[in-house]
This record gives sequence, C-alpha cells and structure tokens, in this order.
Amino acid sequence: MRLVDPADANRGLRFDGRLSEDFKLTSGTWVRAANLRLDLLSALAPFAQDVVIAGEGRDDVRAMILPNRAAIAAKGWEVTEAAGVLKCAALEAELAQRLTALATTAAGSAGRVCAAIVLAEPASMAEGEATAKGNLNFPAFCPAGPRWWRVCLARKPRM
Repeated sequence: MRLVDPADANRGLRFDGRLSEDFKLTSGTWVRAANLRLDLLSALAPFAQDVVIAGEGRDDVRAMILPNRAAIAAKGWEVTEAAGVLKCAALEAELAQRLTALATTAAGSAGRVCAAIVLAEPASMAEGEATAKGNLNFPAFCPAGPRWWRVCLARKPRM
C-alpha cells in the first residue's frame, strides 16, 4: 500500500503491487519481483516467454527464463537440452548482453540479475508451476518448488 498523496495522508491509500511476489535479499533490500519481471520481459523480448525471479534470502537476484522457442528457431539457432536447461551459445550470449545492459540501469542489487538459466521445459501444471488458465504460479518455482531452484542457484554470478 502507498499513500495516494504523500503530502496529504487524508486522501487515503492505494494498492501498490502484489506483495506475495516481493522478497528480501540477505542485505535486507526488497526486490520488487513483479516490476523486475516486466523489465526483464521487455529487455529479453522476443526470446523470453516468461521469467521467474528468484533470490529470496540470498545475496543476489537470479532469473529462470521460460523461452519463446519460436523466436529462437526463427534465428536459426541450434539448441540442446541438458538437465532441464536449454543450451545455445548464441542465445546465451544474446541474453547475457541484454541482462548486462539492463543491469547498468539498475539502481541497486535488487534490480540486477546476477545469473539466469533458460528452462528447457515449459511450466508444469502437474508440478503446480502453472495454473489451468496458463498463468505462472511463482511460489511453486522457489524456494519450495526445487525442480529448477537448485539449478538456478548453482549458477555463479557473472555480472
């Protein structure tokens, strides 16, 4: 919640995002996951179909990217899969360049993704990662949903 008018509290409060997606890093810094997700989707378009932000209780922010396979195929890039992660040198270089560019605009650690993986599989309804409407169930990905969490956290920060 946020004041409608910071100069006049009598004007009331307004809803200011979904708190259930926000989390703190070990530094105590809040990560506004919904806002960061939208920034990442814009920066990684058209290669990211969706993004899951991770890092609660950790030193830095990580991202799990659900790829837009059609956009990757349109580039003619060859991909392989290993341990649930999509591997493609050209895609990894492109995403790293875009993440680095986005990091230069971040005001602090909460807006800077230090490592990311591209998931080979779409979100699973059976695992509770996606709803029947096709929306992502972010809490199912991390930390209680360890299917991809351990893989994402195993990545060494690269920025």
